[in-house]
Amino acid sequence: MHGRALLRYHGFGDVDMTSTVVGGIDEFDEALEKVSARAELEGALQVDIQDVPLRPGGPVLIQVLVGPGSRSSLLWHEDGVGFAAVDHRLSPLTAELSYTSGSDRRSAPPEETRIAAHTAIEALVVYLLTGERVASLGWVEIAAD
Repeated sequence: MHGRALLRYHGFGDVDMTSTVVGGIDEFDEALEKVSARAELEGALQVDIQDVPLRPGGPVLIQVLVGPGSRSSLLWHEDGVGFAAVDHRLSPLTAELSYTSGSDRRSAPPEETRIAAHTAIEALVVYLLTGERVASLGWVEIAAD
């Protein structure tokens, strides 16, 4: 792994974010299993991932939707600009994908959910191992928060 990463998420109704720092792929898998188990009960959850410490030239934040469905969203935020991972073999969904972020239910637009859930996780593993964004996916610019 290229370094340590902080994973954070809000379950529905949580006051505080659940946070864990992972230093290896086994720890990442373990943390992801906990999020996935909760998502099976509550629906998709948004997970924030940041390098610890932040790396110069690296993303400021990566966000992934973890949930029971076959689709996900993988967002890559740099300083002042964001990108959504897109698998061009998949058509956009016809509806927004609902997810939980804290006490709010939110929706990801179809143009940000053109990635299979397993592909999003595989792309995260590649990033955690190499520190690089996966080149085999398309990356579409999105509005920065």
